[in-house]
Amino acid sequence: MTTTRLDPKVLAPLTQMLAWLAWLVLLLAIARTIWIGWQLAWRLHRDEAIEGLAGALLAAVLVGSASGIAAALFPTH
Repeated sequence: MTTTRLDPKVLAPLTQMLAWLAWLVLLLAIARTIWIGWQLAWRLHRDEAIEGLAGALLAAVLVGSASGIAAALFPTH
């Protein structure tokens, strides 16, 4: 299997867009984790069920590993 490199004029905006998207998703994951922390405190105070933290942490792990997966799929050198 042969790979062809993308033109830098195409690759630069694509890389920039993916970087902005990664930051956005990471900020959303942080906001969701803070929100779930507030919910955990509130629900523990009221003796209710606790759920949702695993989904927020899974999203953060996915965003963290996305750059490594993209680097493996699209080598730049």
